Amino acid sequence: MLKQFPAIVLTVLLAACASAPQPAPEPETPQQALSERVEAYYQALIARDYKGAYQFFTPGYRSTWSVTDHYQIHPIIGTWLSAEVLSVDCVSEQACDVSVRTSFRFQENIEPLGGQEIPMDLKHRWLKTEGDWYYLPKQ
Repeated sequence: MLKQFPAIVLTVLLAACASAPQPAPEPETPQQALSERVEAYYQALIARDYKGAYQFFTPGYRSTWSVTDHYQIHPIIGTWLSAEVLSVDCVSEQACDVSVRTSFRFQENIEPLGGQEIPMDLKHRWLKTEGDWYYLPKQ
């Protein structure tokens, strides 16, 4: 039994270490949380999940315009290829302007840019409401 004692102690110590609470991750800043949300919005667009992307619009916008209404007003004229958040500039705790570098390819039938891949730097206003960040599209 004494020969097994070190192995038993080691096993108990390892089990105690494995079950010890892990330190909490560093709290993310509001800008980091918003940046991740903007990236998720663009990932939905890149994946052509337009209904998913619509869910990132403010609740007020969604209560005014259905997903069908939105895409009739703002028709899909190409494909989003990439997006990178460049900056998040908060004007208040509830509103931030987000600059995004995107790449977009227009559909072939769109004159005069049909088929071309165009880099675009865009700036969007995002609002914090109901505890999360939402995009306020221009009408």
